[in-house]
Amino acid sequence: SGKDDVLDVEIDSYIHCISAFVKLAQSEYALLTEIIPEHHQKKTFDSLIQEALDNLMLDGDSIVTAARRAIMRHDYSAALTIFPILRHLKQTKPDFDSTLQGTAASTKNKLPTLITSM
Repeated sequence: SGKDDVLDVEIDSYIHCISAFVKLAQSEYALLTEIIPEHHQKKTFDSLIQEALDNLMLDGDSIVTAARRAIMRHDYSAALTIFPILRHLKQTKPDFDSTLQGTAASTKNKLPTLITSM
């Protein structure tokens, strides 16, 4: 159905956004290390990526909420849409973790929290 196609596009788009976030955050950190004094780097990086990371998490939460609503309507195919995202999040987690190393605990815990909610 058309609704399924829209959800598939959202899922694919979200998976690309996860990868893009990690790559951009890595680039951002590499640039930052050349400009910002070492003792300010992690805190600066933390605040720089916060908005993008929050948006990524909100989008993930929206997808989880939509899947839960579908499951309550006994549309279990929606639950299947979560699996590709979950697989990608788990594959990306090591890069995600190493990129966010040294940031605040609340920042580092966002991805594991999203994975758990799925």
